[in-house]
Amino acid sequence: MYTLILNDPQIFCLPTDEDLVGYAPLLAMEREIKIAMETNCEIVVVKYLEMGPIHPRVRQLLAGYKRVLMVGKDQWNGAREILKTCREFGFSTGNFRICGFYTHRCVQSTVRGLKVLMPECRIAVVKDACDDYEGNRWSTFPKLPGVFFV
Repeated sequence: MYTLILNDPQIFCLPTDEDLVGYAPLLAMEREIKIAMETNCEIVVVKYLEMGPIHPRVRQLLAGYKRVLMVGKDQWNGAREILKTCREFGFSTGNFRICGFYTHRCVQSTVRGLKVLMPECRIAVVKDACDDYEGNRWSTFPKLPGVFFV
């Protein structure tokens, strides 16, 4: 079991609607959501407060799922908010799977923050379900114990 973190799946973090047809990172995120739901995993949606609503395709997938929580953040690193919410609602904090947008800002900062606050946790970064408007540069992603790429 793991807790799936959806980082910034918001309208202003994604390409325009015309560009979303077949947009691989969003399709991969949808796949991750479906797998998490089929295996009864917890899901935390991390919303950057100034970046608009959750994308409708993500909202529709999550509708009615009982093991999902939304959390807001006002900076790139959402680790404190994620851990606070997980603890408050009894979600697992030992094994995370993360995907989302702004890979080298928000995803990377959140992964680093989780490792600082919970050094023993394991984090799987789902590469094909992440994107950055400047392109993913996985060789620059920090090498941290317990963090691996899938």
